[in-house]
Amino acid sequence: MTTNHTVRGLLRQYAAVLEALAQTEAILFKNNPVADYAEWLVAQTLGLELVPKSSKGFDALDNEDTKYEIKARRLTADNPSRQLSAIRSIEDQHFDYLAGVLFDHEFNVLRAAKIPWVVVNKLSTHRKHTNAAVHHLRDSVWDIPEVADLSELLQHTEADLS
Repeated sequence: MTTNHTVRGLLRQYAAVLEALAQTEAILFKNNPVADYAEWLVAQTLGLELVPKSSKGFDALDNEDTKYEIKARRLTADNPSRQLSAIRSIEDQHFDYLAGVLFDHEFNVLRAAKIPWVVVNKLSTHRKHTNAAVHHLRDSVWDIPEVADLSELLQHTEADLS
């Protein structure tokens, strides 16, 4: 493994380490640092300010105080699920937009979308056992007129990291 200390290079190395550890069965396949990287990448791309982790129900704000919840999923050959992490108290509308990001196994942005709360609320399913909404970032979401495709914007930001 070569040493590459760029953000992208380190994430690629991390992906390789996770794969190797999963093959030894020393760990179950984990997604971290998917969430933190997605939040940072979306904030960098859209000029958002990340809020403290203790902020309830949203991760970032724009200069007009529009609230963004940022969720991501890293797709792999052994886990292609597009289910994002739980959205607590969705009915309280803690965010205005969900920025959803799908990464490939090496943390490259495959697709990303800015989805209004009303659309997320409509497409999500409530799970009683977790008391939270579950949202799957399916390809069909990009066909909804109110949804903005952020894929190329995030990919450009990624390219600048190389």
